[in-house]
Amino acid sequence: MLNMFQVVIWKEPALLAIGHLPTFYGGSCTGIIMTYYVLQNTYVYQSHQYKTEEWEQMNGKVVFGQNESSILRRLTEPGSPKLITTKNATGYVGRNVSSNSLAHTMSLLSAKGVLERVGKGLYLNRSNNLSPRITEVIPWVFGEVRYYVGLNAAASYWGLTPQIPNIYHVIYVPKNEAVSRRIERWCLMLGGKEELGGELKPIKSKVETIVDDGITQKVIDETQLPISTVEATLTDGITHTDEIGGADEILRWMRTALSANLVNPDAFTRLRLSMSTELRSTNAWIGFLLEYLLESGLVTDAKKWEVRRLIDDARERLDRRATYRWGGKSTDSEYFNEWRLHVSKTYLAQLNSAAVFE
Repeated sequence: MLNMFQVVIWKEPALLAIGHLPTFYGGSCTGIIMTYYVLQNTYVYQSHQYKTEEWEQMNGKVVFGQNESSILRRLTEPGSPKLITTKNATGYVGRNVSSNSLAHTMSLLSAKGVLERVGKGLYLNRSNNLSPRITEVIPWVFGEVRYYVGLNAAASYWGLTPQIPNIYHVIYVPKNEAVSRRIERWCLMLGGKEELGGELKPIKSKVETIVDDGITQKVIDETQLPISTVEATLTDGITHTDEIGGADEILRWMRTALSANLVNPDAFTRLRLSMSTELRSTNAWIGFLLEYLLESGLVTDAKKWEVRRLIDDARERLDRRATYRWGGKSTDSEYFNEWRLHVSKTYLAQLNSAAVFE
């Protein structure tokens, strides 16, 4: 689809006009009229000299000041940011500008439809008259930390669940408390923008292993993003059971992954072993869940040998000097001595319910 808008760049005073609102400033000067053609994210520029006598033909334009023009140019470039701050805009202007002046400039751009205010000092880039998709803003929210898209969104991508996610869980390695607070604040503010098509829920990673070994790059809704592999998605589902909707959900993911040959057993084992050096309960969690699947008759005959091998390896590598917990407090749980594991009664009820209906 072809989008077009016109921009007038004035030599004196430094003004810039874009044709979509009925506002214009008086004056007499010569400039250049430039037409931006936007076709499949490719920008083509055509221009011709604009003469003073053509002034009367320039009705229906919005005029931008020098600071606004500098910011607008950056917003319309290929690879332009989808989420910007007043601090970012300072770099776009390229000269010393007071904070009050810049804040005023951002407000004007917001009023003219180029930006959409999300919260204090935070704006969405709407220079193409559209709000970005939720996946497009993820890199701009989490860009300064190691992160990946995981849990429900990853499960949907890999076919572990038919559900289409509205909430995108982004798991990240905290850099410091200030950055974590900023991420939490931005995600909360973006949650009020329904036109993004979803919400972001940041989750601090409990281990760094997955970020190092369980991530791949994929295109999600036309945006390339780091996403957890099938094996890492399953492991994360056990680690963050409440976030995905409960133990019944991870049981379904695991069954689907095994029956549809979506999981690589060797990769799953390597990730579990690496992760258990940071989170010792990993062997107990995965071993228990796989054994539950097997004993509930949810594993096909063709996969039973493979699942038993995974269970035996988890049992053999379990550190039996400690006890572990999966969900809730140990006082409201059932203890499984073979795995040295306290399992929440809520999780057990969810597993039993899923097993019956599966």
